[in-house]
Parts: sequence; structure tokens; C-alpha cells
Amino acid sequence: MQLQTAKQQKDETPREILDRCRSLAMKTVLKVEDPLLQKFHYDQAQRMLLSTFIAGLSGNSGRQVRFEMPSTVDLVLQIAITVFEAEAQEKRNLAFFLKSETPRKGRGNFGQPWKNLEDQSTDRLLVLAQTRRM
Repeated sequence: MQLQTAKQQKDETPREILDRCRSLAMKTVLKVEDPLLQKFHYDQAQRMLLSTFIAGLSGNSGRQVRFEMPSTVDLVLQIAITVFEAEAQEKRNLAFFLKSETPRKGRGNFGQPWKNLEDQSTDRLLVLAQTRRM
């Protein structure tokens, strides 16, 4: 039952949830003497792993994976890591830009008070819209 209800935790990476799901899926594989039957059980665990991993991914990674509908665990992981890393990079860049636009005393403000970043972004959009109308 734990396998079917596995969900990505707040600070868990896609690879970490995959490892957790894989561990749970391997616990479902029955050990039998017949090689064909053993392969059947293993394949069944792989299908359960795929569906649980897809359903358990949260946020944009999970949404993107469900849009793509990949057929293998490796493809799911590749998509999830790509989205996860892109979001992390976006957060780092935003942090960089937020820090770089912090006012410094006596440099660059020419006596004008600084606006918050939302106002600056809105002003940029308004200027862009006005220049496109011309």
C-alpha cells in the first residue's frame, strides 16, 4: 500500500523519490523458481513503479511529466530532473537579479528613491508597450 500512495516530499528531488519508489516496488516482487514467472513479477513491479513515480511527482515536474506521458522510468526521470533543475536555476537567477538591483548609497540613484521590483517590472512593460504602439 505504501507504494501506491508515495508522494514527493517538499524537499525531495525527483531522483530521491524514484529511489524510494523503486525500493518499495522491489519489495513487491515475489521470489519464485520459474524464470518466466519471476520475470512476470519483476515486469509487474516495473509497471507499478512507473505509474507510482508519475503520480507521486509534485509541482511543475509532475505536471510536465503527466503532459508528456513517458513510457519508461528513465524518461520520467529525465523530464522531471530537467524541470526541477530549470526551476532551481530560475530561482538562483531571480535571487541574483534581486540582489543586483538593490540600491547602493551614492551610486546610480542620482537622488531618486528606488521603486520596488514589481513597480520597475510594470514600468518596463509599459515602456515596451508604448514603444511597440509607435
